[in-house]
Amino acid sequence: LNRAVGGVANSQHQTGEAADLTTGTAAQNRQLFARIIEMQQSERIDFDQLIWERGSATGPDWIHLSYRRGSNRRQVLYL
Repeated sequence: LNRAVGGVANSQHQTGEAADLTTGTAAQNRQLFARIIEMQQSERIDFDQLIWERGSATGPDWIHLSYRRGSNRRQVLYL
């Protein structure tokens, strides 16, 4: 499936360390993205990567969220 959707060979999706999330609307995805950042800044959540995937200024089409035990980079990316 990873190859069929054009995923990278070392995708964290393949190891259960990543998920793509959507609330159903870009505006609500934007709110979720902001909430995840807020929770990370207050040390209530940790992540490896938080990625705003496609979309526009209104919000991302979906959010990629990943976690690696013990070695999270805490990267926030906009693609």
